[in-house]
Amino acid sequence: MDDRPKRTEKQSQQRRLGAALRENLKRRKAQAKGRTTAPGPDPKPNDKPNDKPNDQPHDSAGIAGHKRRS
Repeated sequence: MDDRPKRTEKQSQQRRLGAALRENLKRRKAQAKGRTTAPGPDPKPNDKPNDKPNDQPHDSAGIAGHKRRS
């Protein structure tokens, strides 16, 4: 029995997979490089970090209202 067609098909598949993986790696490296070199917004000189915590609790879901004392 001759298994040459299967062998050449397998080799062809391996070459295509290798090429696809190399292209994917190149694309991912370019994306990572773009993320690290992308200019971000410059902080304004008047902006200061919020050192004082907010006195009010965060309630974006609106479920803490029933727990407040009247």
